[in-house]
Amino acid sequence: MSFRAVRTSEGQDLEVVLSLRSPDQVFDLRDPSPFREKDLDDDFARYLLVAMEEEPESKNVQLKIQIPIGSLSHFSQNDIEQAIRDYYSFEIQSLTGEIRSILSEGRWGLLLGISFLFACQFGAYLLADHEGFLAEAIKQGIEILGWVALWNPINHLLYEWWPVLQKRQLVEKLSRITVCVEALPTQS
Repeated sequence: MSFRAVRTSEGQDLEVVLSLRSPDQVFDLRDPSPFREKDLDDDFARYLLVAMEEEPESKNVQLKIQIPIGSLSHFSQNDIEQAIRDYYSFEIQSLTGEIRSILSEGRWGLLLGISFLFACQFGAYLLADHEGFLAEAIKQGIEILGWVALWNPINHLLYEWWPVLQKRQLVEKLSRITVCVEALPTQS
């Protein structure tokens, strides 16, 4: 499988050209399901995603699959295009669920973290009457522990979902991809 991405002269469109030995390389051959429900090959799906990651500002994406004439099979251009779109539509749903899960974990973790922070602050307040190095060290340790408990939920809510959102945006473009199958003369 050879791969190249070409930006068109308008600068907004991207053409991804894949030279394959056979249309079967598009699909995961371990998947026994009928054609329309077949899973895409991992390498094939990764190639398309890498092309989009390298050109994220591209508005429209066209996939040109070049296949030797002798290797053309019963798969039509529309079948391949629909299978690719179905695959990436499923990926969108999966990534949307992942974003929801990250944000939900962050909200629940924040609720638990704030509760734990209040408990730690209350524990430190109870030690306020005690003096000495050990009492002060325990009091500060409890306060720090309460604040540290908020780190992971805040990380979830502020940072962890952004890369998943960016990937989903790329996958959304791939779900609208236009496919062109080009028959090439076989080389002797």
